[in-house]
Amino acid sequence: MLIRKQFRETCKIQTRQYKALKAQMLATASKEDQKTVIKKLKQDQRRKLALLGDQYEQSIAEMLQKQSIRLDESQEVECHHLKERLHYELEILMAYQSKNKMQAEAQRNRERK
Repeated sequence: MLIRKQFRETCKIQTRQYKALKAQMLATASKEDQKTVIKKLKQDQRRKLALLGDQYEQSIAEMLQKQSIRLDESQEVECHHLKERLHYELEILMAYQSKNKMQAEAQRNRERK
């Protein structure tokens, strides 16, 4: 939203600047040259607005790429936490199984005696 807002503001500023430049150029140009001057200014304005639009699209693409990188980083952190939890649960399971095995062996020893 911030990038979009900056884009709109820049477009408005550029439009105002071209209007002021147009008024200045028309004031100094002769009647015959005014149409040519207006045409050149319009072409220049369209070209610069197109470049501005390209920059806008590029900024959005970069932002999305950075967000996906952050998402990947958050996924890595989550993966690390899950691995730690899995390792902890594996240790608890191994301890539980070991305890049961020892109890079963003790039970068998008592039964043998």
